Amino acid sequence: MGQAPSSPADSTTRDSALWLWPPEFVDCDFTADLPDDCLAHIFQFLTAGDRKRCSLVSKRWLLVDGQNRHRLSLAAKAEILPFLPSIFSRFDSVTKLALRCDRNSFSLSDEAFAMVSVRCSNLTRVKLRGCREITDLGMESFARNCKSLKKLSCGSCDFGARGLNAVLEHCKVLEELSVKRIRGIHETAEPVKLHSSSSLRSICLKELVNGQVFESLVASTTLKKLRIIRCLGNWDKVLQVNNGDGNTSLTEIHLERLQVSDFGLSAISKCRKLETLHIVKTPECSNSGLVCVVERCRLLRKLHIDGWRTKRIGDEGLMALAKHCLLLQELVLIGVDATHASLSAIASNCKKLERLALCGSGAIGDVEMACIAEKCVALRKFCIKGCPITDVGIKALALGCPNLVKLKVKKCIVVTGDVRDWLRERRRTLVVSMDGDETKGTVMVSEDGGRGLETVVEEVLTPVADGGGDAEVEGGGGRLAMLKTKLLASKNFVAFTLRRWLQSEATKLVKLVQLRGLRGEHGGWIDFLAVCNQKASTPSNLSMVSRDLLVAFLTTFKKKEDLKALQCRANSLLVEKLKQETPENYTPEKMLIRLTMKHPEFSSDYSFPSLSNDWFVSDIGMKSSTVMKSTDMIAVDCEMVLCDDGTEGLVRVGAVDRHLKVILDKYVKPGKPIVDYRTAITGVTSLDIENATLSVADIQRELQQYLSDGSILVGHSLNKDMRVLKIDHPKVIDTALVFKFSNARNSRKPSLNDLHKAICGKEVRKEGVSHDCVHDAAASMNIALAFIKKPFDTTVTPSKEMLEAEKSRLFIHRIPSYVPSEKLNIVLAGEFHSTKFKLDVKPGKTQGGNYCAVVVFDSTKEADQAFENVNGYKERDSFGLPQKLSTLKLSSGLSASCYVRKMFVFPMDLNRRFN
Repeated sequence: MGQAPSSPADSTTRDSALWLWPPEFVDCDFTADLPDDCLAHIFQFLTAGDRKRCSLVSKRWLLVDGQNRHRLSLAAKAEILPFLPSIFSRFDSVTKLALRCDRNSFSLSDEAFAMVSVRCSNLTRVKLRGCREITDLGMESFARNCKSLKKLSCGSCDFGARGLNAVLEHCKVLEELSVKRIRGIHETAEPVKLHSSSSLRSICLKELVNGQVFESLVASTTLKKLRIIRCLGNWDKVLQVNNGDGNTSLTEIHLERLQVSDFGLSAISKCRKLETLHIVKTPECSNSGLVCVVERCRLLRKLHIDGWRTKRIGDEGLMALAKHCLLLQELVLIGVDATHASLSAIASNCKKLERLALCGSGAIGDVEMACIAEKCVALRKFCIKGCPITDVGIKALALGCPNLVKLKVKKCIVVTGDVRDWLRERRRTLVVSMDGDETKGTVMVSEDGGRGLETVVEEVLTPVADGGGDAEVEGGGGRLAMLKTKLLASKNFVAFTLRRWLQSEATKLVKLVQLRGLRGEHGGWIDFLAVCNQKASTPSNLSMVSRDLLVAFLTTFKKKEDLKALQCRANSLLVEKLKQETPENYTPEKMLIRLTMKHPEFSSDYSFPSLSNDWFVSDIGMKSSTVMKSTDMIAVDCEMVLCDDGTEGLVRVGAVDRHLKVILDKYVKPGKPIVDYRTAITGVTSLDIENATLSVADIQRELQQYLSDGSILVGHSLNKDMRVLKIDHPKVIDTALVFKFSNARNSRKPSLNDLHKAICGKEVRKEGVSHDCVHDAAASMNIALAFIKKPFDTTVTPSKEMLEAEKSRLFIHRIPSYVPSEKLNIVLAGEFHSTKFKLDVKPGKTQGGNYCAVVVFDSTKEADQAFENVNGYKERDSFGLPQKLSTLKLSSGLSASCYVRKMFVFPMDLNRRFN
C-alpha cells in the first residue's frame, strides 16, 4: 500500500515469479475467506490514498469500502447535483461529512443539500465551507432530516439566524457549534435561541459582525467550552448575562481580539469550574479583572495572556495568580512586564507548573531566569522570546530545572551561539532551539492536544571539509564534495539561485520533489545519497539534513518540468520577499506591487495551477537582483467568451507598454466550441474568431520576452486575464486590489471605468458601449502611472456624479438561467411599473448558472420608487443593504425567484439605511 509503481524490470521479475506458483493460486483471492467486517476494520487503518486504491482491487473490496466509509469530503460545487444519488448509494454509511466550495464557484443549492440530508439522515458531524448558495430554507430542511447531528461547523456561508435556529430546534443532541464569517448574521439579524432541552457543550464564534445574537447560547448552563475570536461589538453584556447567577459549567474560555473589559472578566470569575483561560489582545482588560478571575477560579490550570501594546496586566494580577491558583500547569505571558517579585511568587507557589512562555517583556532578565531555575522544579518546557537575558540566564536555567526537556530561545539579542554548545555538553537530552538554527522543528503540544509552546528539534550534522580535491572528509563526504564542485562549477542558474536559499526552503522543495516522484540525474533522494556515500549517515528527517546536501541534490534536476517546479517555488519566495521589504526600499512601483500582494484576496485570486503542461511560468525568481529590480511595465487586458464546457475561453488580448504604445492586439481562437460570444460586452463576433489563427501558446511566446526581463504585469482584475492566458508571473500590479472607493465595503472592487474617471478625470467608455481590451489595458496603465508620478491615498473619494449615478441603480442577482435575458426588460417592467430604465446584463460564471443584471434609471427617485413597487419580502443582505426576494412571472407560465437589491448606500444615507 502506498508504494511507488514498479519499474518494467520489476514487472518482468514479478511475471517470472508467477511460474513458481501452482496454477490454482495464480488468480486466487486470498481474502475470500476473510469476513467483510474484518476487511472493513483493516481499511480503517489505511491512508485516504491507499484506501481509494484498495477500493479498485475488486468489486467486493469496492462494496466493503463504500458500506464502511464513515467519513467523506466532497467538493460542493453546483455541478455535483446529478451525481449525489450515485455517491450516497455507494457511501451509505457516512456519518461525518465535509462540503467545501471555492470562492470562484457556485456551491450546491438548497435542493442538493436537502437531498444530502435525506440520503444521509444519520449524520453526526457536518462541516460547511463556502456553501454560499445554501439559504435558511436549505438549513431548515437539513435540520428536519438529520436529527442525530452532534457537531456543526460552518464558515463563509450566506444563511443566517433562521437557519441556525432550525438546527438548534430539530437537532436536540447537538454538542458542538462553530460559526465563522456567516454573512446572514448581520446587524439586523434575529436572535439565535437555545431550546431548554439542548445538550450544547462547545461554541466557537469567529469573525462575526453581530455575534451578540448568540447570547442565549453563551448563557447555556450545559456549555463547557466557549471561544469568541475577532467578533465585532461589546461583549461585556453577553458575558454578564452568561454568568449572572454563577450557574455555569464552563471549563474553557478563549477571548481573542474582542472589545471586552474588566466587567466581562468579573462575569467570567463566576465560572468556578474554569480550568483554561485565554485573554489574547483584549486591550481593555487590566490587573483588576485578572485579580477578580483568579480569586474565584481556583481550579485554573492553563492561562494565556497577550498584553498587546497596552500592557495593563502586570505584577499585581500575577501575584494574585500565584496566591490563589496553586494547580497552574501552563502559563504563557506575551507583552506582560512580569518582574522578579511576581515570577518568584509563581515559581514558589505553583509547584505543578510544567510549561512556561515569556515573550516581549523588557522586565525579564538574568535575575528572573535564576529565580525560575531555582524554584520551578516541575518545569518541562520553557520558551523565552524578545527579552533582555544573556548567556548567564540560560546557563542558570539549564543548571536548575531538573525536569526540563525542551528549551526555545528566540530574538534575545544578547544571547550568543556559544551557549548552545555549552548546553549540548551539560544537558545532552535537552532539545534546544535558538536563533540561527537551520533546522525547522515541530510544535510542542500539551497533553490534551491543544497547541502549547513551540520548539525545534536540532541535531549536529557532520560538516563537510572545504579545500582541494584530495581533502579527507569525515563520513565519506569526499564524493559529495566532488559532486558539489562539478555541479556548481557549471553555469547553471538554478544552482546559483539555490545557494541563496535557506535550510527551510530547500527542505520544502526536496519534500515537493519526493511527493511528485521526480528524479534527477542520479535518481531520487535515496539514489542520490547512495551515489554520495551518505545514505547510512543521513537522518531520515529532512529537517535535520545539511543545507549543502539538499542543494546538491536539487541541482541534479535538468528536465523542463522539474525546472518549472523550481521556478514556481523561486517565484513564491520572491513574493514573500517583496511582501516583507522595509518601506525605505520602496519605489512607487514596488509600493503598488506590495499593496497588491497585501490585499486579503491576493492569495486566493492569484493561486494558479502553474505546474500544468500548458502554463507558462516566468523565471525571474531564479535570476539576478538586477532583473528583479526592473521597473519596466506592460499592461494587459483580455476578452473572454463562454465555452460549451462552462469555462471561459480567450478570444482577444491587448497589451501596452509604459509609454502607452500598443505592443499586442491579437484575436485568439479558443480550443473549445463557443456557446456565447458576449458580443455586447466583448465586442467580438463569430467572424472575428473565424479569421483568428493564434493560440494561447502563441500569445504566451509574445509576452515571454517582456516577462523574462523582469517587467511588471499591470491590469485590472489581472488574475482573470492571467488565468485565461495561463501565465504565472510574480511581479504584478492589480489596480482592482490596490485602490478602492471610500464609500465601498472592503469586499467590493471598483470598476475600471469608475476608477479611471475618479483618478484620471475621464471615462474609459460610455455606458452601453462594448469593451476594447487595448483601451482597458491603457486605462490600467494610466492609473498606475498616475500613482507613480505622485503617490496618493489609495482610498479614492468618488465624485458627486458617481454617487448620484450609483444611487439611481438597482442590482438584480441570482436570476435563474431559464429566464431569457433578452426578455428580462419586459418582465421587469411589470415589476417596476415603469419602462424608463436601461438594462446591463452580466452573464453567469458557468454555463447554466444564475446570472445578474444592473438596472439604470434616470434618477435616484425613480430607482427608489421602482424598488418600492417590487412585490416581495423586504430584508437586508449580508452587508446590510436593502433587498427584496421577488417572484417574476414569465410568459411561458413559469415563475422565477430572484433578488432585487439597492446598490451601495452612501454615508449620507446611513441614517436612512438603519431606520
